[in-house]
Amino acid sequence: MTLYGTAIGILLTVIFVVMFLPLEELFKRLIDIVFPRVQIAVLMVLVSVGLLIYKTNLVGVIYLILTVVTLWAVSFGFLSGRKFVYMLAVVFLVLSPALLVFNLADGAELSATLAYLCLVLGVSKDIFYEKIVDE
Repeated sequence: MTLYGTAIGILLTVIFVVMFLPLEELFKRLIDIVFPRVQIAVLMVLVSVGLLIYKTNLVGVIYLILTVVTLWAVSFGFLSGRKFVYMLAVVFLVLSPALLVFNLADGAELSATLAYLCLVLGVSKDIFYEKIVDE
């Protein structure tokens, strides 16, 4: 494992520990200081993103943006109404050939992938809805 991978692993572990373990009371009892949990987690995320940008230049930023868009699509799929996910899938499906007409093959591939993701989210949401709500 490279030094970069080790640094990212340590930063992600620190983010997990800071955000999910109740360390505020421990630090307050031991050294009588207030532990700024959210600020430290945000700082660690910014340092991780900075290392990503430093190591991979623009490619890392593009992958970071694609990751955020994918996470948004997943959260939108589970938090929105059942019909909206299918409408979003139709929008992405119509957008895909339109992007191919303009010779934007990478964008068309992303649009087709997002359409597939929306369809999978819609079907899984329908299955969970029938299993949990209807019974």
